[in-house]
Amino acid sequence: NVTKHDYEIDSLYVKVRDSLMKMTAENMSLMDQTIPMLMVNRHLERIGDHICNICESIVYMIEGKREHLN
Repeated sequence: NVTKHDYEIDSLYVKVRDSLMKMTAENMSLMDQTIPMLMVNRHLERIGDHICNICESIVYMIEGKREHLN
């Protein structure tokens, strides 16, 4: 189920983001490493959102009804 996987991705995004932010706050010298990882984390979360949007379009094309999946 696409929605279930999107919620899992969102949950992982928050956990990773919070962990990286905590690491950075505890050791500012890690910032050059954590900022790119934060960006990758955010982009992966957005990919999950885009997949939901694509699935919504497919449902609309096949069934002619709007489904909100994320």
